[in-house]
Amino acid sequence: MTIVVVDTHRRADASEYLPGSQALPTTPWSEFFDRLVHRYACQERPAVLVVSHILPDMLVFAPALEQLADVALLMGKPKSIHPATRDRLRLTGRDVTTANRVRLADPTTLHTTIARLDAKQRFVLVDVGGYFAPGAAHLAQRYGARFAGIVEDTENGHRRYARARALPYPVISVARSPLKEAEDHLVGQSIVSSAETLLRGAGRDVWQSPASVIGYGKVGRSIAATLQRRGVPTVVFDRDPIRATWAAAHGHHSAANVADALRGAATVFCATGNRALGAEEFPLLARGAHIVSATSSDDELDFASLASWSRQAVTPHITRFASDSRSFHLVNGGDAVNFVPGASTGAGPFIHLVQGEILAAVSALARHVGGTGITEVTDGERAFIAATWLDTYRRTAKST
Repeated sequence: MTIVVVDTHRRADASEYLPGSQALPTTPWSEFFDRLVHRYACQERPAVLVVSHILPDMLVFAPALEQLADVALLMGKPKSIHPATRDRLRLTGRDVTTANRVRLADPTTLHTTIARLDAKQRFVLVDVGGYFAPGAAHLAQRYGARFAGIVEDTENGHRRYARARALPYPVISVARSPLKEAEDHLVGQSIVSSAETLLRGAGRDVWQSPASVIGYGKVGRSIAATLQRRGVPTVVFDRDPIRATWAAAHGHHSAANVADALRGAATVFCATGNRALGAEEFPLLARGAHIVSATSSDDELDFASLASWSRQAVTPHITRFASDSRSFHLVNGGDAVNFVPGASTGAGPFIHLVQGEILAAVSALARHVGGTGITEVTDGERAFIAATWLDTYRRTAKST
């Protein structure tokens, strides 16, 4: 058997996934996953540990994963646990707890769970954000062939594993998959809409002031394009000169450095998936500027450098930071604004494309496909997932 630790960051409208019965729901997308499971079923059935945003789409994805593997534990990221989803999963017998990045970096945390399995069971970690990067090499050393590898779902996690020059285990990354393009595009739109709602609650109109976007990856491109369509003067900065040329080609002012991007910006959207603002950048913010993040605060912002700044709650989701004559506002504690309760990614069923690719990656690792280091699901498998998704999507569209 294989233990697979899955960390996803998907969301959907709860009304689609939360009917009244205790059994998990069957939707048209359950058939989509059934077709994938039929393709990716393994002779050696894996067991699974899941670190995840516990959000409504998990009620459809978890049963699909359970057709491939034994899900031993679901660990929710603390700031993205949908209580009704968590409770629903528990009612159906799932073991659901809260993930802790520090504890999961310590191999002994996983040793305790692995010890409950049969001594011949193999395991895979499917990660979002590099939770297991600090301790994975120790697991490979201790368990050898029982440790089948890692599936990573996010760009920041991909980078954490890429920093290791020689990985003694395989990592299948879906972070840069073309199947994520649709979701990331819609997520960017949702981030702008969520920011607009929260800022209006504080008496700010985001559309009347200049903005900057730090990071011009897939989500950053969508944020900048959404602002552009709404007529917001927008400056873009990306440390990658190639992405900076993309920003210029798309009609944005591409700043030469982060200081130029921040100068005069009333709203700053951080979408690097790595580190956008730290001790050197916070003092460069325009007085009273609002910072909006597209991902987790521990990835985008260096809070340690703000220890001496005073803090004051302006609204339930906006905090004012001040130091001497400088001040700025942090939206949603620096975490992704579309994780605010009641917000939505807007990605709808497009989230299932990457979940489908995660199933393919789990199957590949369980079948010992690939060597060590970072690899990806093949283009052929991605095409199969996309074609299967389109079939379900088109039939669903016809019935509505």
